[in-house]
Amino acid sequence: MNPSAPPGVASGWLWGRGAWSRGWLGLGLAAVLLLSGCFSLPPPNVKGEETRFHFGDLVKTDTHLVIETHQRELMGHLRQLMIKLYQRNPRELAKTPGATVEQNLAQLFDIRDGWHFTDDRRRNGVDILRQTFDDSFAGDRVFAFVAGLGSMLMASYDNRSKFSLLDDLDPQKLYNSARNIEVAFWKLSHDRSKANGEPFLLANEWGTTPNLSYERLCGKMVGVQDLLSRIVAQKTKRSVKQALQFIASSVFLPI
Repeated sequence: MNPSAPPGVASGWLWGRGAWSRGWLGLGLAAVLLLSGCFSLPPPNVKGEETRFHFGDLVKTDTHLVIETHQRELMGHLRQLMIKLYQRNPRELAKTPGATVEQNLAQLFDIRDGWHFTDDRRRNGVDILRQTFDDSFAGDRVFAFVAGLGSMLMASYDNRSKFSLLDDLDPQKLYNSARNIEVAFWKLSHDRSKANGEPFLLANEWGTTPNLSYERLCGKMVGVQDLLSRIVAQKTKRSVKQALQFIASSVFLPI
């Protein structure tokens, strides 16, 4: 403070400086509130619990939040599928000494490396899926089926689980992944070992008391991917080529 300045002048200058600072602070808070009002908060997760809010959510559109919510739902269905397949095929779990269902679930669903769980990272999800129905494969077919399916599905999301304003998905990849789900479940029900004619994995039951819960899971997963394909196609103004594909041909589409 200038000692020669009158007290009134000094106090006025200090007050003006404080008011100027408070004004900028108010504008900053108003901007944050405006942004938070433009973008929706994250929806509940698949367990029905409210997801934790992050500042990164301020740069998401409603479409991105819908994609993340449906992706979590999709992974929830896939997790349920793995549990059900192990219940019907305990011999597959026994192929790995000491392995438990919980450990295998954690190995796939708790990873943070884009579903790269094998030593050979050049292999894609479809290649891993094919192992399930290969007579020469001696490993855990349940793990291979779910891991291949999950890796293929994550590729349709460009191996991301968080999306922001600059992220756009390819609706064709989402559509193709839905068709690949149908092929994978068809093979699950119909492919047989050449050695003994038995199914590679037990799934649906068609007897007097049919168990079609696997088909229902398939329908839910296909529905998620087809819905997101239409949403993203509309948002990005891209067209999707419909595949003239017979499921029985067992041809997986590229992702």
